[in-house]
Amino acid sequence: MKTLVLSLFTFIFATSLSFAQENATAFAQKSTELLSSKESGKYLFVMPADLTEEQVSKSAKYYTHYFTVEFNESSKEANISMVINDDKSRHVIVRFLIACGVQNVTVDGKMYTNEDFFNTYMK
Repeated sequence: MKTLVLSLFTFIFATSLSFAQENATAFAQKSTELLSSKESGKYLFVMPADLTEEQVSKSAKYYTHYFTVEFNESSKEANISMVINDDKSRHVIVRFLIACGVQNVTVDGKMYTNEDFFNTYMK
């Protein structure tokens, strides 16, 4: 009986892991373009496929003192234009990505956590 209960518990646990939410990833520009973006204050991210314009707008409305976001729902491109282009404001972009459910950012085929992405390309 113990074996049956343990087996059932293990099966349910393994099944629940397979249905866990996948880490959402955004795709940033190439590393050379990110260096230019740091100077110009204009960033482009391709957001996760399941993200809607409503979700992006809802998240972006809290950060209008730092940047504006134009989102194309068909291409999933978020164009971010900084109001004030400094470290603090660029760090708020990471908060925006997190608010949109993004947990990783891919640059040149390499995946970074949001904080590692900021430290590498936006600081």
